[in-house]
Amino acid sequence: MAVPISPESGNLLGALLMKALIDEDLVDSDAVNAEFTDPEGWKASFEKVPADSAESLTGIAPEKITEIARTLAKNGPVTIVTGKRVAYREHYGIWLTLATAMGWLDRPG
Repeated sequence: MAVPISPESGNLLGALLMKALIDEDLVDSDAVNAEFTDPEGWKASFEKVPADSAESLTGIAPEKITEIARTLAKNGPVTIVTGKRVAYREHYGIWLTLATAMGWLDRPG
């Protein structure tokens, strides 16, 4: 699946995907409880992610983000390829957070 996004919005897309995965109850509860010190606080932190501004900030409609989240949950683990500059931007750790919450760590994919 190729998803063109607005420049410099890659890590925000990761946060929006994580919010959608939590809202749709698609995260791996066992992994979340095992890997995060405060699972409920961790989930609550994504309430601040600006889902209502998703399209203007990333170029992707909220419905598409939910569709992508559902695809990730159904087909994981997955490999996500982003621009190399994403790792040098603020909040790049969202991608590791997403893999952790989905229970994909130490699994091929």
